[in-house]
Amino acid sequence: MPDRRALWLLGAGSLAFVGGVVEPSFTVLGVVWDVLVVVLMVWDGRRARSVGVTGQRTLPDRVHQQDTAELALTLQVDHTGPLTVWVRDPLHGHVSEQPVEHNASTVVAPGHTWTHTVQPTRRGVVQLGAAVVRVRGPLGLAWHQSTVRGTEADTLHVLPQRHLDGEDGRYLHRHLAGRPGTHARRRTGTASEVAHLREYHPGDSRRAIHWRASARRHRPITRVSREAHQRHVVLLLDAGRTMAAATDHRSRFDRMLAAVLGFARVVVHRRDRATVVVYDTVLRHVVHLDPRDRAFRIAYDTLCDVEPTHGDSDPGVAAAWVRANTRRGMRVVFCTALTDPTNTERLVAAAGTTARRHPTVLLQLVDAELERAARLHPDTVHEAYVKASAMARRGRLVDFARSLEAVRVPVVRAPADRLVVSLAARMDGR
Repeated sequence: MPDRRALWLLGAGSLAFVGGVVEPSFTVLGVVWDVLVVVLMVWDGRRARSVGVTGQRTLPDRVHQQDTAELALTLQVDHTGPLTVWVRDPLHGHVSEQPVEHNASTVVAPGHTWTHTVQPTRRGVVQLGAAVVRVRGPLGLAWHQSTVRGTEADTLHVLPQRHLDGEDGRYLHRHLAGRPGTHARRRTGTASEVAHLREYHPGDSRRAIHWRASARRHRPITRVSREAHQRHVVLLLDAGRTMAAATDHRSRFDRMLAAVLGFARVVVHRRDRATVVVYDTVLRHVVHLDPRDRAFRIAYDTLCDVEPTHGDSDPGVAAAWVRANTRRGMRVVFCTALTDPTNTERLVAAAGTTARRHPTVLLQLVDAELERAARLHPDTVHEAYVKASAMARRGRLVDFARSLEAVRVPVVRAPADRLVVSLAARMDGR
């Protein structure tokens, strides 16, 4: 591959051909000049080709969706002395929107490392493309391009989103940072048996203060009841066709999965137990989270590459699992986003069956596109049709919520950045 210098030199030789119109000897000089430049360019390209280049990527052990991570690429050059190279790391469209390019720079043997920051947008196992390197010859007249050996089989495991957006992110940070009592409310019927004592946090009820322990320690101490912190929450996550649609540049399933794992972290932090069940027409995964081991690493690894199917889900499968594997009184949450009236009938039947033995809630993801279309001020006939269609769909969702309330299943509807907050408020009786 010729360099700009070689092209300029060949362009200078063309001036001799122009001068050959006046003086024929200039033509001979131009031919000799171009042949000399081509010979030097070929020799320079072969010297660049003789340089052996291998590389190794340094990948993070764990990277979560929407989190920034640093990737490093180290080149080992079989060459003594300085060398000018150009590196292009294609990565993957789900890791970086554009390939990462490093302009020509001087690399001194045995190696040089480039570091760049990426932000994965999709979960699962991502296959990274092989890095490409161009080596310039010692004369600077030609480049040789090749793939970097050792980077062809690199894969990056992207886990579900951990740091949530909006109010959910602030809610998680507040609770997981050791302030679980903020805005807490006393629940009716809370047992007086003490499970443990902890430091007082703003928002704790005055009735929960252990006055004797506070007097001994000269600071407020909160009493935590055994009943309030030995509950079991079962989160049933729909992985059917309706969850594959995108909302705000990410699938509904990704949004709901991040919220489910975030709420499960809050549950375990309160010393409760949580179970995440992923289903479509069959059970996909069952992950148990216990506050004694806090195995969230296993939960994120297990649900890393789960994708929604192309068929309709069957909530009856999840309801059957709850009926066969849980005790009466456990809290059950159906987590889904529905727009198809056919599947809503199945969900009403399954949730009604579950509500006979368990307090059951439906967590409904609000479709941002649907809400924007319903609030649209139409200026054209097409926009009016879009608004009417969106309002009709919202009307069907209202009828669906009434059907669930008739079988004692309350519906919690929330946008993607308020799912955890809304569900926690409902579960705490607020």
